[in-house]
Amino acid sequence: MEPSSNLTGKFLIAMPGMQDHRFERTVILVCAHSDDGAMGLVVNRALPEVDFGQLLNQLGIDTDFDTTEIRCVSAVP
Repeated sequence: MEPSSNLTGKFLIAMPGMQDHRFERTVILVCAHSDDGAMGLVVNRALPEVDFGQLLNQLGIDTDFDTTEIRCVSAVP
């Protein structure tokens, strides 16, 4: 993958005509992007049924701060 085509740390904004309902009207922060695939977080939709601390734990991210007040967003594989 060319370094200029790596989208890690960039935001993707869905175009108004997006037909895929999973991405319609979304803003995605790309957390990882490589030849093996990509992973991002939708930052403009809350998911109250998912705990942010649990999401970080599932992703293998350790924190030393309280995550109880952080609303969770949806992960987009």
